[in-house]
Amino acid sequence: MPKRILFIAPSLSSFIRLDIEILEKHFDVTTSIFNWQRKVLTPFLMIAQFFSVLKAIFIHRVNFIVISFAGYWSFIPSFLGMISNTKVYVIVHGTDACNFPEIDYGSLRKPILRWVIKRSYEWCYMLLPVSDSLIRSENNYFAGNQPKQIGVLAEFPNLKLKYTVVPNAFKTEFWTENPVVERSQNVFVTVASDGREVLKGIDLIVELARQMPQIKVVVIGMNIFNGDYPSNVHFVGRKTQAELKEYFYRSQFYFQLSVFEGFGCALCEAMLCGCIPIGSKVNILPEIIGDSGYIVEKRDIEMLKRCVAGAMGSPKAQAQGASASQNIKNNYSLKTRENLLLSVLTK
Repeated sequence: MPKRILFIAPSLSSFIRLDIEILEKHFDVTTSIFNWQRKVLTPFLMIAQFFSVLKAIFIHRVNFIVISFAGYWSFIPSFLGMISNTKVYVIVHGTDACNFPEIDYGSLRKPILRWVIKRSYEWCYMLLPVSDSLIRSENNYFAGNQPKQIGVLAEFPNLKLKYTVVPNAFKTEFWTENPVVERSQNVFVTVASDGREVLKGIDLIVELARQMPQIKVVVIGMNIFNGDYPSNVHFVGRKTQAELKEYFYRSQFYFQLSVFEGFGCALCEAMLCGCIPIGSKVNILPEIIGDSGYIVEKRDIEMLKRCVAGAMGSPKAQAQGASASQNIKNNYSLKTRENLLLSVLTK
């Protein structure tokens, strides 16, 4: 009989679905996914979850619990796992390792949620961060000469924990280059949601477009921008994955100018589709991009302009797109994540 897993998550985003698919190939998986976005329901959801996890541990006899993201939904499972000697693994994705009040981002900036997450980390058996930078890293990009320490151990230096890095993975048969579609030169694409202008560097990109009218920028996911913007910036709202892929095919470059980034899933998808990446020197982004693109050292418009001008004038553009795609295929395939998860969960 395969081992039983209780899988807990606050939503069913694409990368969470991928993890469920991976685990279902090897284990008997029961999912517990409530609508935790409605904050008013949190106390009631925690009560319902308490009985649900009790049932999973003591009646269904799950062998271990896997939780995607730390939050209110990880508190009770981690506690019950500890007292019942059931191993609990928490996948750390980004916001659950971040305290960035300067840009109003990160779960750890909220006192009650911070306490809940800390207890989850203390009680669980092991953390599975998607990047080593989420355990501890230094951010020199945002504040210039005032480096900011970020990560679980930066926030909780006395925390005793075990962790294994398990990077995200991507469906390389879906996110792939299309040699038939002709790319438009000097077209830049990026993905961000409403209200994340500073976090994702959209304000900087808008200013770049204002000063460089020869480029075209497409921002996917955002419907509105808090301020005026030039005519060479286009906000196109949310798109399906198939539509997103078409935008990647037609764009030459992809911007990931985040102030903080847990991993950069959209960046990896764009690179798989052959976009040349231009990213900030933040978290794991330089490692993902490697030598297939460009890194902006500081959140500075002049530095960004020089980087973009150099990228547009590079004779290596076509080769860089292919190299970017190969980087992701080599390092972040589904098989790689599957093998890492199995090596941890079957010890």
